[in-house]
Amino acid sequence: YSFFYKPLELRDGSIMITGRGFNPVTVSDDFILVKLDNNGNLVWNKTYQSRFWQRGNGSADVFGLHDLKQDPVTGDVYMTGYHWSDPSAVTKIDPADGHIIWSNAYDTWSTNRAFGVVVEPTRLLLFLLEYNSSNESYINVVGIDKSNGDTLFSKSIRQTGDLYAARLFSGDQVVKMNN
Repeated sequence: YSFFYKPLELRDGSIMITGRGFNPVTVSDDFILVKLDNNGNLVWNKTYQSRFWQRGNGSADVFGLHDLKQDPVTGDVYMTGYHWSDPSAVTKIDPADGHIIWSNAYDTWSTNRAFGVVVEPTRLLLFLLEYNSSNESYINVVGIDKSNGDTLFSKSIRQTGDLYAARLFSGDQVVKMNN
């Protein structure tokens, strides 16, 4: 079985679709990336497995994809997501053939969930929601070098521990405002 999550129209008119499919060899739901041309014909289909996944499926192989974006300058594609209890990840992919250019994990001190990435001319801004058992939550912003995935900086914005105060518990995506 396969589950498909998110389509992305590339600047050449082709389409990338992300999803998951069961792999009987690894006994896990591997990550799938499919590229279609602008007429809907299959160009390539790639399956990826995370180094953080344990054997089995369920929480062992969770990868919560939250963002799929194309760099408007280079054309490279960035996938952003989180693992169940392991670091969040950003993977840079060449859309011509689907090979991984680099893939790095970015960790915080507690449970974290990536919820978006902003593509800038020389860097990426990865946004993570972090929370812990003390009912504290943080928004972490990680600056990433687009050429190699190295961390440029990491900033943490603490949200209140007050249960009745407004704060972010879940994030779906990040949109850059040009204002």
